[in-house]
Amino acid sequence: PWRMLDAPEGGTLEQGQAPDARPALRIQAGPVTAASWRARVYLERGRYRFEGAARLAGVAPLPFGRNQGAGLRVAGHRQARPYQFIGDSPWRTLTVDFEVTEPVEAVDLVCELRARQGVVWFDLESLRVVRRP
Repeated sequence: PWRMLDAPEGGTLEQGQAPDARPALRIQAGPVTAASWRARVYLERGRYRFEGAARLAGVAPLPFGRNQGAGLRVAGHRQARPYQFIGDSPWRTLTVDFEVTEPVEAVDLVCELRARQGVVWFDLESLRVVRRP
């Protein structure tokens, strides 16, 4: 189950539908937003990709921070490159690769918005973890 973290002042997090009626996790930015939806999964040692589709409307980045706009990440795992998904965009597939080094690890999947305005929808049916070779 997805849970909210850091609901922004002047913004909202809700589970509902995107404008095209897809089931979605929605984050509406307030003036200073670093909010996310998170889900914990337990994975065995290996290489993985967390992927899913997101759609944006009017997302303006914060003037600070490595990651800007909307993105996917895995808590506690360093990203190869920061995400920079801002502005207006139709559905786009986002991905982040990561590795589990313990025999079994609790991993927090993160759908995040770091912005000063705008809305992101994460397509619930597209969010998944795939094992990589």
